[in-house]
Amino acid sequence: MSNVLIVHAHPEPKSLTSALKDLAVETLTAQGNAVQVSFTAVKTQEPLVFFATPSYSFSLGDDDEGLDPGDVAGGRLGLILSATPDTSLLLDVDVASSVGTHRGGFQFVDSDGVSGIVDLGLLTVVSKDTVLNVTAGIGFTNAAPDFSLAVSLPITHY
Repeated sequence: MSNVLIVHAHPEPKSLTSALKDLAVETLTAQGNAVQVSFTAVKTQEPLVFFATPSYSFSLGDDDEGLDPGDVAGGRLGLILSATPDTSLLLDVDVASSVGTHRGGFQFVDSDGVSGIVDLGLLTVVSKDTVLNVTAGIGFTNAAPDFSLAVSLPITHY
């Protein structure tokens, strides 16, 4: 069994893209995979970009060891500010609500609840092929980590 994330960004539910997304979800879940579908809506108002991403992670029930991780519904709402041509700032709120994890009919203690994190980030161009992304998260619910820090340095080659 695999965990699969499908990011879907076409607003028309009758489009070919939506039909392919639906087929992928149906096929993957029938094979016993855990599937999460995410849709991102974006609105640009120079120099700001507003975004919203609702998401839902399906639990397909017990695995081979009787573990049912439960479903997770959530969303992300934020904005990105283009501070300079090479640097952007990020502010968003990420909230997820999870149904408790079960094994053999018993729920794990504190496995359900709401996790909320405020993210502050900086993305800057280091070179033609490289960007630096630093994001700090501050949890504002009991189920969220108190603090998180992510640093990435993706390098692309064209």
